[in-house]
Amino acid sequence: MELTIEIVAAGQSGPPAGAPVIVQLRDAGLQDESSTTVAESRTESRACEAGEALARTQLTLDAGGGGHPIVWVHVDVDGDGSVSEGDFITMQSYPVRGGGVMRVEVCRV
Repeated sequence: MELTIEIVAAGQSGPPAGAPVIVQLRDAGLQDESSTTVAESRTESRACEAGEALARTQLTLDAGGGGHPIVWVHVDVDGDGSVSEGDFITMQSYPVRGGGVMRVEVCRV
């Protein structure tokens, strides 16, 4: 299944242009277990106005590649590879419900 993810920042200000954006499809189907990454894409944020997509990427989910896939996004503003203060992440669950375009919101940590 082909999926296009558009990422927007909550509020009036988003991350700076050129920040690494990591988009993962994770299988969150097992209770009391860590989710596993079933697909990943990396791109960079772009300069944009409030409400506009700061990044857009495509992912392919293989048939049978995750029983309950969700989208998780990390905009790594400081480039340290981990979620830290000042970065942006998804703060709610975005279940994948079929192909097409999904719009997800990231919030500043």
